[in-house]
Amino acid sequence: MRTRLAPTPSGYLHLGNAVNFVLTQQLAQRLGAELWLRIDDLDQARLRPEYLEDIDQTIQWLFPESTEQWTTRTVRQSERLGHYQEALAGMRAANLVFACTCSRRQVREAQAAANMPADVNTYPGTCRNLGLSLDAPDTVWRSIHGDIVVRQRNGSPSYQLASVVDDILLGMTHIMRGEDLLGSTEVQRVLAKAYAPLNSFLEIEVTHHPLITDAEGGKLSKSDGAASLRALRANGLTRHEVFAKADALKLRH
Repeated sequence: MRTRLAPTPSGYLHLGNAVNFVLTQQLAQRLGAELWLRIDDLDQARLRPEYLEDIDQTIQWLFPESTEQWTTRTVRQSERLGHYQEALAGMRAANLVFACTCSRRQVREAQAAANMPADVNTYPGTCRNLGLSLDAPDTVWRSIHGDIVVRQRNGSPSYQLASVVDDILLGMTHIMRGEDLLGSTEVQRVLAKAYAPLNSFLEIEVTHHPLITDAEGGKLSKSDGAASLRALRANGLTRHEVFAKADALKLRH
């Protein structure tokens, strides 16, 4: 059995990330499962060396007794592009994608006009039946099932596709996620059901945990430097306090 941590090095980690790390590690211990580290670094524009270092330091701080395992169980998505391109080519060959030229603003406007929720996972279908060329520049690829973006305008795979492909190829059996990713889990299940090589993702057991929130009850953000985990550690936060916060959460399958 296997599970994984999957941090994105787009900012300094916050307390919620640390709690997810703890819950995932505890899951691995209960199952006797391998615990892997997957660095979700497809967004190279936001990647900074200090963010990668922050991930490493956080893991060493939380789990000082088991840091050696990360040297053999660490993968970076930026080094796995061939796997994602293979999936994209397969979906194209199976006629499971269509081209979309809508900007985010156009999608929001179409959503409003159709009284649809302004949600990143909701698409009004503007380009679905236009037969646009998949090879045209500045074009997104969407799955015909669920209208899910699988390839971005720059040709890079989407987060949703890359995450599913990795969880399958790395042999994941269990995933621990925050409740803010409930929507992503459902989107990924739709994607996996639509394309046969991804079907085994449906067999992975996914557990969602409540989020750690700020003083106003809002979701923590990596852009809030004052609330970063490194700042909290500097102000005296201990790893035992993080474990206590994790133990207080009720999990949801």
